[in-house]
Amino acid sequence: MITYDPLNPDAVTGAWKSATRGADGKLSGSLATIDSKHAYWVNSASFLPIKANIPDAGFAATPPVIAVTAGWNMVPVVSLTGAAPGALISADTYFASLPSWVTAYSFDPQAATAWTKVTPKSFQNVVVGKGYWLYSTAAGILVP
Repeated sequence: MITYDPLNPDAVTGAWKSATRGADGKLSGSLATIDSKHAYWVNSASFLPIKANIPDAGFAATPPVIAVTAGWNMVPVVSLTGAAPGALISADTYFASLPSWVTAYSFDPQAATAWTKVTPKSFQNVVVGKGYWLYSTAAGILVP
């Protein structure tokens, strides 16, 4: 499994973080935890759905925000209203806090067209539970 985190590069792997799951079930590598502020590429030999236990934000917690850098970012689509994975959200609504977003791409290896491009003001949707490669011309904060 890998993720891209341009905000927290390290000397060995840079912005890329990766991990493998050992026989003990624990992750090993530069990616130590899975959270709802990052999107992840997962390599699996199975077509079975992958389930990850990511705790919902409680009422006492502040809403999640995702820092975005100028350039490419891997961001998840999360729902604060409890929308189920697979639900659609207008891309313009979801990325509204980022006035400088240029494009976003999702990847689905089982679709006829593996890459789907989403652009501003095109009446397109993003999908809850998916991750997107997002290009922004300026740093900002994504507020889902």
